[in-house]
Amino acid sequence: MLQVIKGRIVKPRRIVFHGVAGIGKGTWAAGAPSPICIQTEDGNDLTGVDRTPVRVTLAEVQQDLRSVLLDDHDYRTLMIDTLDNIDVLIQTAVAIGAGADTVGEIDFGRGYLTALKEFRKILFMLDKIRDVRGMHIILICHTKVTRFEDPSTDAYDRYGLQMHAKTADEVMGWADEVLFANYKMFTTASGSGFRKRNVAAGSGDRAIFTREMP
Repeated sequence: MLQVIKGRIVKPRRIVFHGVAGIGKGTWAAGAPSPICIQTEDGNDLTGVDRTPVRVTLAEVQQDLRSVLLDDHDYRTLMIDTLDNIDVLIQTAVAIGAGADTVGEIDFGRGYLTALKEFRKILFMLDKIRDVRGMHIILICHTKVTRFEDPSTDAYDRYGLQMHAKTADEVMGWADEVLFANYKMFTTASGSGFRKRNVAAGSGDRAIFTREMP
């Protein structure tokens, strides 16, 4: 007999949140219910958020994830700040394991493939934490501008995760929501004739974008 599930299944959210520097990604994430933050970079001055010391190896991050999954605690949200630094830690571990200075030195792209496999293990652990402990997952990431070759129109620049492209695709496919934070900007014409140019301006207002647009 075919088993059928009807209706919406509500689970804790898996959120990837990226944005321009200094816009307050960590502050926003800290507003989630009862957060614990795994830090992979220095400079997090959030108040009222329990967090780990800055982790500088992949093994330390893996141990933190196991502790969040297995230890007795009352946290309801797991933050990682930042996701792109975990990508760096994974690439470093893969390079060391292969006796190379960088993951790019490993022949035939095998270094990046191995790094992607290790990253999938991190995502698997995050899924276990969500499903077993009932915790929301918020992964904070830096952003970068990349060129997108759209087959249906002209190429254009867009904001993306500051990670290796294949890893970024894996993360975005895994997440329930990919959110992007930026300041509200507009352009205004200045000058006239040959001196006419567009000048960027803004009021400092911030916005979170919930869908990708050119």
